[in-house]
Amino acid sequence: LLSAPFAVTPRCAIFFRRWVALLVLLEAASRWDALRWLYTDSGALPRRLVLPDPAEDPLAWAVCAHAWHGSLAWAQALTALQASAAV
Repeated sequence: LLSAPFAVTPRCAIFFRRWVALLVLLEAASRWDALRWLYTDSGALPRRLVLPDPAEDPLAWAVCAHAWHGSLAWAQALTALQASAAV
């Protein structure tokens, strides 16, 4: 009796997925100019200040893809990967 009002049609699911993809693309585009200052070692918080030493806690470095490299090219590649996954 209550399942009918809460049913999700395929059309509704496609509409929702397209809006989420659009939001992810807009968010990635809005961050593009700030990547150097937010996600690189030359930015506000370098990896050495935020993350523990890799010898002490390798899991923290293994889980976070942004910690693998601190260059602008790496941050741009991850943002492009995020945008391509949205599409």
